Amino acid sequence: MTCTFFIIAVLVAPVICYSTALDCDEFTSCQAATPCCSEYGVCGTTAMHCGGGCRSAFSFSNTCYSDRMGTQCVSGDYDFKQESTWIMNADAWNGDPYLADFLVDPQFVPNVELQSGGGIALYLSPPATAGQPGDGCRLSSTSYMHYGVFTARLKSGTAPGGMVTSFISLSDVRDEIDWEWVGERPTKALTAFFHRGNVTRADSRGEDFDLDLATNEHSYEYSVDWNADRIIWSIDGVDMQTVTRESRGDYPSTPSRIQLGVWDAGASESIWTQIWAGGQIDWSQVGSKGYSAVIDYVSIRCAGDTTSTGQIGKPDRKEGFTAPSWNEIPINKAHGSAGSTAGADYFEPGTPLSERFTSSCSIRISSSVVFALIFTATFLITV
Repeated sequence: MTCTFFIIAVLVAPVICYSTALDCDEFTSCQAATPCCSEYGVCGTTAMHCGGGCRSAFSFSNTCYSDRMGTQCVSGDYDFKQESTWIMNADAWNGDPYLADFLVDPQFVPNVELQSGGGIALYLSPPATAGQPGDGCRLSSTSYMHYGVFTARLKSGTAPGGMVTSFISLSDVRDEIDWEWVGERPTKALTAFFHRGNVTRADSRGEDFDLDLATNEHSYEYSVDWNADRIIWSIDGVDMQTVTRESRGDYPSTPSRIQLGVWDAGASESIWTQIWAGGQIDWSQVGSKGYSAVIDYVSIRCAGDTTSTGQIGKPDRKEGFTAPSWNEIPINKAHGSAGSTAGADYFEPGTPLSERFTSSCSIRISSSVVFALIFTATFLITV
């Protein structure tokens, strides 16, 4: 008997709500006192509710940052040097894409580390309590791409099993296009794509591609060229897969942020997710810092921009804006002439993520884990 498993995974959130009902969804909207429906389905007033991923359809009267600021695309090449790539903590952001290029959550320190000469490491750290997921992190663009080309040169996560590295586009209504790498299969790169969060279609799984060198030891350049009619995934300039809107019917088509992240799928409560990820992570083989993926650079080329990747340069800076501190910046004291901060609360540096959310349901954050896994599995059994 031969069993083939098709696992569909989607990168979503640091919070798992165990209430029988979320604060906000297609049946319930947020009210004026806590107006923003976060990407996790929780109503609130902070940057983590109103910022990236805020669900406008379930929020109160245009309170999401994307409603206030729009979803404009900003082209740029990002090498993660301090003077050229602007990064800040996600809960210090007020929605203006010119304030920073990328956001880190849950915290800049200790989850990311700048590399000498450029590049950035994203860490998956050992859990504080055995049996819990490791502490991952996510890097998100502040601008939204509505078609264009996004590229990253990177080494995937170094854990031999259980660790997943992701490079994706994700819209506020859950359109998604993925590159993913699983530590247990270091010579493979995986693609996937989803429409409005529908992870049940087996053909959304994409393809697995074999590479000559291990992706956690060698940097490859991964790219997605996305327009209204088709998606092309490429590696080092070679097209690997093409999907057309005509062949699909449903198709990712809404403004999306570009995200990179590392997360612990080996500690999932689902056995199928653990199998897909290669089992639980062996934390005995790593120091206190944890396992890492290294991003050499990211390039975002908006639709209509004909400049070649690597030749775009750093994004245009608005007059009056200066590079943000890499420590926590109070939302009401951010650098530059940023947009309105009405409806966004400020938390002191170091405030645990569990205290940054207000909800009528129970929220669990396992050691501040940033990524949860929603999955479906289908089985093809042949005898």
